[in-house]
Formats: sequence, structure tokens, C-alpha cells
Amino acid sequence: MKINAKILFNTLEKHLRFCDAKHPQLGNVYLEAVEGRLLVQTGNARHSLTSELECEGEIKTALDCLKLKAYLQGTDEDLDLTAKEEKFYLKGKTFRNAKLNCGFAENYPLRKYNLSEKLFSLPAVVIKNAYKRLIKTVDDRDLASAFDFVYLKLTKDKLLFASTNSFEISKLELAVESSQEIEFKIPKDDFTFLFSLAAEGENIEVWRTERNIVYKIGNALFEGYETTKNFPNFAAPFASFKDIEPIILPASLDFSRHFLCTEALNTPVLLRFEENQIISSSLNKEGEEQENVHEIIYSGKPFELYFNLTYLDNFLSAISGKIFYLYFDKNAPTKIMLAEEETDYQKIFGLMKKTS
Repeated sequence: MKINAKILFNTLEKHLRFCDAKHPQLGNVYLEAVEGRLLVQTGNARHSLTSELECEGEIKTALDCLKLKAYLQGTDEDLDLTAKEEKFYLKGKTFRNAKLNCGFAENYPLRKYNLSEKLFSLPAVVIKNAYKRLIKTVDDRDLASAFDFVYLKLTKDKLLFASTNSFEISKLELAVESSQEIEFKIPKDDFTFLFSLAAEGENIEVWRTERNIVYKIGNALFEGYETTKNFPNFAAPFASFKDIEPIILPASLDFSRHFLCTEALNTPVLLRFEENQIISSSLNKEGEEQENVHEIIYSGKPFELYFNLTYLDNFLSAISGKIFYLYFDKNAPTKIMLAEEETDYQKIFGLMKKTS
């Protein structure tokens, strides 16, 4: 089989993420070339990545991914690759007797996919922007928990993204066209990897197979093993605010001075709403107070809120509009909801007590 060394090297760099060098089989890259198409596949206990490259000739074998990548590093020449019995040979201008151990073709475990049900397709940049808004709500301190995932719910006209941790919930909706309805979740690290596969202007296509969800980006297929399990009911918390009149606030609100004063993340900041102004105040551990006045348009009754300022700051850093909406149920003062102007990006987080 003939193929360019640099092209194969760049592909193997992505595939090494899913190789386990401690396990002989999971440390392998599987190669199968037929009719001008080379399938490159690696996998571990949770994932599988398949790339398709142009080539000449045929080959079918498995060998150590890390060793093959090391052989290809630093060269841009066309190579002739051959697998005979348990040996893999590389021939080119600078390769004379390069060979590696490889596996028998009959033991080749290449996974093939029948992409029969396309769920949706969106530009990678659109999905990435949605993910960047939600990621600050993902709690990665416990990688085995439900907090390490972004949840997706697909209906025939929209796609819901949602994430949560112990204290807050965020959701964002995008318009899509689909004939399918499904709920699934993606680990945070897998989302990051999907974006690394996408070139500028490419779409991420999401397909359902007989056993799982597969993501198609360019010439690569990525299979994740977290799909339709344990999807929380994200609609209920947000629905509880639907009849509440929001307070419209400028997105330019700046509470940065309070971060110099509040050293602990669980230190509450007071927001006191009065006529046409918000008075924000906080204390540090020495009892020193920082107070600031922010001009707004507000004509309702005065009230106070105590909460972790980090949640509000994360929301403000993720929006692009000039205003945002604050929803507060004075009859059940345990949480508030924030929403961006003219989008479906919303966040709910719990309020704190003054003595927290």
C-alpha cells in the first residue's frame, strides 16, 4: 500500500488519544486498505475513532500505534507499506529495512459502522460556542459523576444543551431540523476532542447506529459510549419561572472589585435592589466592606439577594448581548434564573444565606 508519511503521521497523532499502551490490543492501530481507501482505527474501553485516508493498494493489519508514529515522524515522503505474516515493512527514500511486529489479518477487529439514521448536522463552530457557554457549569472534580457531562435532548425542531453541578444548572437551545427524537450525553473531554477534529467551516454530523451515537467530522468517525442513560429533567426548574416578570439589567455590570474582597468561593455577595440602582456589598475575612452602586432601570419594591458572585460573573462572561434578564420568585426565594437577550441561554443557581 502506498501513502504519504506525513498524512498518516498526523492522523496517528489524533488516534493516540485512544490507545492504551499498557494493553497489547488497545495499544494497536488497525489498518485496512481496499479500493483506494485506508481505514485507520483505534479504540479503548469507552471510545472508537476511525479515519479514512486516500491510498493506493491494499493492506490489512494491526500494530503498535506509538511505534508506527515514531517511525513516521519528521518525514514527508511517500511510503510503500507491506504486512506479511507478523512483520510490517516500511519502504521509501530514507527507509531501507524498517520493520515492525504486527498482528495477523484474521485477528483484525476493525469495527464497521452502518450510518443509517442521521440525527442532525450543525457547524462545528456553532456547537463549540454553545459548549463554551455551558462548560463553566460542568464540575470536573469528580470525573465519574453526572456533573462531568453535557446533556443533549433532540426534538424535531430544536436541540437542547444542558449541564449542571451541585449548585447551578445551565441550558441553551439551538434550532435544528430532524426526523428523530433522542436524549444522550457527552463527557466534557469528548466534546473538546470533537472540536479538535473539525477543520474551519466543517460540520459535526451526529448519527445513530444499532448500538450507539457516532459523530462524523470530515473524514473521521468518533464513537462515544455515553448515550441515553440518566438524562435529568432540566425543563422543570426553568418552567417554574415562566410566569415571573423579569428585571432587565445591563450586561455591562462590573462586580470585579468584589473578587478582591471575597477570598472564599462560598462568601456571599449582597445585591440590594432599590429604585434605579443596585447596591452591591461584600466583606472579607477581616471584616472590611466593599460597597458599589450600579445604575439600572428599576421601579419595583426594594429587595435583597445573597449569592456566590462567581455564578453571575460566569454568566456575564458568556453572553454577547447588551442586556440580560433576572428572574426572582419572591414567594420562593431560594434561587434565581438569568437569561440572555434574544437567545435561549439560561442559567439557574441557588441563593445563599447572609451568614454563609
